[in-house]
Amino acid sequence: MNVRKPTDYSALFAALDTLMAAKLPQMELYCEIGRLICDRPEKGAAVTAAEYLHSAYPDSSGFSPQNLRRMRDFYRAYVEHPEVLAEAMSVGWTQNVVILEAELTLQDKLWYIRAVRRFGWSKVTLAEKIASAATSTEETGNPIYPLAWRKLTEHGVSCEGKTARRLTNSDYDQYDLLIGMDRASLRNMHRICGGNFAGKLHLLMDYTDHPGDVADPWYTDDFETTWRDVLTGYQELLKRLRSREGK
Repeated sequence: MNVRKPTDYSALFAALDTLMAAKLPQMELYCEIGRLICDRPEKGAAVTAAEYLHSAYPDSSGFSPQNLRRMRDFYRAYVEHPEVLAEAMSVGWTQNVVILEAELTLQDKLWYIRAVRRFGWSKVTLAEKIASAATSTEETGNPIYPLAWRKLTEHGVSCEGKTARRLTNSDYDQYDLLIGMDRASLRNMHRICGGNFAGKLHLLMDYTDHPGDVADPWYTDDFETTWRDVLTGYQELLKRLRSREGK
């Protein structure tokens, strides 16, 4: 009868002791623990490490088996992309977990990491942002935001009866152009539509001489700047369409 020899985790435990004694900042500690677990071939390394840390350091928190698996996944996600890892290390663990567990490309992860740093988003706000925009269900059925309604009314644009709806995959076949206001929305549009094989997905401001994102009034309540961006974008888009039709 074959008897499986018990796994020797002494080197792992010694390495964990060294890390704990070093009093590292949280992100550095968690990244290093993730590296140690990734270096082990055993499937149960994360659970074993969690049990050891709980026993050896009972006054320390954050070392559940689930959290150690996250540390492993965090290191694994960025180990081949040191420039992204360096940026991820600059934001908090809870925000990193939200980004890590969302279905995002590496480019999307980097975008949200930078947004957290720039705007100081909490875990809750970040989760809302990842699920938000016209590419999600967050605003489905909602009327026009009151401040946006007021600005449009100032310019003679009626919003009567207008409500938000989510972009769907079938919209890609139904419409000739699908226009996003910012790069985060455009990434979501690519995901929902399964790509951009017919070249229908575009950013509005890319039709202007200052491409990029439409100014977002979410942070500033500056709807006048947003109005100017949107107006300029659609005027330039209209010129392109008329030129294409020879008008």
